Amino acid sequence: MTTASGSADLHLSTGAMALHALPGDEESQFLDHLDDCESCAPELAGFTETLGRLAVLTEQAPPASLRTSVLAAVAVTPQLPPMVADAGRHRVAEADEPVAAPAPQVPAGGGADGDSDGDSDGGTVIPLRRHWYQRPATLIAAAVIAIALVVSGIVIANRPGSGTENLATMESCVATAADAQVLTPTVGAGGNVRYAPSCGAATVTLPEVPDAPQGMGYQMWVMTGPAAAPVGMVTTGATGTPDPMTFEVQDPATDIGVSVEPAAGSTTPTTDPIWVVHLPA
Repeated sequence: MTTASGSADLHLSTGAMALHALPGDEESQFLDHLDDCESCAPELAGFTETLGRLAVLTEQAPPASLRTSVLAAVAVTPQLPPMVADAGRHRVAEADEPVAAPAPQVPAGGGADGDSDGDSDGGTVIPLRRHWYQRPATLIAAAVIAIALVVSGIVIANRPGSGTENLATMESCVATAADAQVLTPTVGAGGNVRYAPSCGAATVTLPEVPDAPQGMGYQMWVMTGPAAAPVGMVTTGATGTPDPMTFEVQDPATDIGVSVEPAAGSTTPTTDPIWVVHLPA
């Protein structure tokens, strides 16, 4: 954060510091400032404690579509070339300009050939560090989403028993739960949902579906009234039948649905669901 005169106002950086959102140089300045500031230390502690409390209020496993969405964003996000030292000045290399690797470090006393000056014919690569407002829009959007998730109390977190082990546990629980119900769709035909409230999870078996249009796919959602949370993209096995999907379903969820979305996945549905199963209250 800066004042009107352009100087850094480190008192305004406690929130960003708590979120680990300060660039390295600003973080170092803030840590030096923290040693001598009586107000920032307790304020930072308060922010950190609040974030910790928010993190445990509502945690959920990341949707299966998250990895696909991130990789798709990375594939289309342009990267700036490195900054090089040339003729005593620093400049940014052109996009198609080859950049020489940094000169190797020469131990004291010189290298194997007795040359100790460490000179290199190529330019020296200089790490390029930019302020957050100069970074690609995709990274800024990711930071905004992360802050929004923390503020809303919805934090995607790694937790004991998550991943493959947790999935196997949920599948077993749903398959054997005494309160499990097999529900059929109210929109579309075929397939079913085996829902076990005591497990807080459901296993969805979809009917055969036609190939999605090019660049599109089928995405599953857990719906609560008009709101929909993404579960993941539907995958198809070798037989051409959609793979069963088991995932958490927490109250007050009302429906499980499938819609046609871009292959990378959507954060909210962009088309009407083609298949919906209503969950009993």
